[in-house]
Amino acid sequence: MRRYSLLLILMAGLVFASCQSTSRTARVESDLPEAQSGPKKLIGFPKEVVWSAMEDLLRARGWIITMKDRENGTMYTSYADVPNGSNYARCSGGRQSSLSDYRAQLEITLKRVSADGTDVTIASTFEAADAGRRESQTRIECSSNGQLEAELFAGVDSVVAARK
Repeated sequence: MRRYSLLLILMAGLVFASCQSTSRTARVESDLPEAQSGPKKLIGFPKEVVWSAMEDLLRARGWIITMKDRENGTMYTSYADVPNGSNYARCSGGRQSSLSDYRAQLEITLKRVSADGTDVTIASTFEAADAGRRESQTRIECSSNGQLEAELFAGVDSVVAARK
């Protein structure tokens, strides 16, 4: 009887330790930004060249890269002001005329598809201040209309072409 009690206690401890390990792993994974999807473009250069060009382009345009993983091909930026943001975003929940102070955050994914081909995906998250609400300026989420991503694709094309 005593052996079974010790065995049960030992097994319960292992199960508890396993659950603790799993919950720690889940917490770490949840700290990563949620993957998004956005416009995709094939750029006819190796991934390393496109990666470097994208970094240089973002810095030149004032974007701050907060997280990057070259091996997995992902870059994330912090929110940055977007002048004339209404040209880039569609917002619901507020009158367009009362929206101002647009900001955007980028998630960029680069995937090697061949020796000289890289798929680039740019997902942007916009928000704007709604001055039309009675409470202090409320920020609302907006969706991209694709214009910012198109400009970034064109910019990367220009940077890589200049490096030929």
